[in-house]
Amino acid sequence: MHAAPKPSLAVALIGGGLAAAIALGCRQVASEAPVDAAATASPDPAAESPACDAGLRFADYDWVPDDARLTASIQRDDPQLADALATLARMTEAPEVTLPVFAALDFRNLALQLDNLDRVLDELGDDPGELVELHSPAGETVWLWPSACPPELLAARVLGRWQIMLRADPEHPGGRFGAGSPDGFPFDVLTIATLDERRVALTRVGQGAKVGAWLRESARGGEHGPAHALAEIDAAPLRCVLDGSSLLTPSAASTLDPPHLRVRVTGRSWDTSASPHTPE
Repeated sequence: MHAAPKPSLAVALIGGGLAAAIALGCRQVASEAPVDAAATASPDPAAESPACDAGLRFADYDWVPDDARLTASIQRDDPQLADALATLARMTEAPEVTLPVFAALDFRNLALQLDNLDRVLDELGDDPGELVELHSPAGETVWLWPSACPPELLAARVLGRWQIMLRADPEHPGGRFGAGSPDGFPFDVLTIATLDERRVALTRVGQGAKVGAWLRESARGGEHGPAHALAEIDAAPLRCVLDGSSLLTPSAASTLDPPHLRVRVTGRSWDTSASPHTPE
């Protein structure tokens, strides 16, 4: 038995238009042949083009800003992911685990967030193997994934699904930005193209410009930054790096070694030992 399909975000956006079309259709003269809705429907960008390459993962994390207070890697196609999400939620209530409030709230709701993101990715016809979640120092949340979708195809799909125009940024070659709407698609959309890969980012409506500047202009790839710490954690469905200063008082933060809390979560257990793996 197949599961019932998930409700489409696009349906809510175009529902009014469909109702209007039905009302107009009722005004047809009796002698006229009925209109073939399939023949007159607007082209579907995803239906007319192949799906983008599935299962892509980031080649590295050197693009992650050094001042990110939360950096999480989610392996979407890991068979243990659902169990790992349940383990992560339990971890937030374990008395021996100390987490900042923002991280505890995020971890408890991560499964719901991923479910919503799955709907977005389904609409886009994109199926990455990895998602990365970042929290900026100011608290903005941004979700990123690597994509093989050509920029023009991605822009057409975003426009067709949510009526958001991804405009090229002349000041930052390879970048595009589209503003969402509180009454429609509640995310700003950014694309970032480099010589090595293309990244797509979603952040809350109204935060796109600020988040884009943070991703472009912040120092990144530092020896003691979250990118290096995340890469040191052994493979797992969920891996997270928390800025150590968010766990301690300012006076104690300067003495923290290492400067990040590393979290590794599998379907059965969690590890917050902050110990990098030992290379074989």
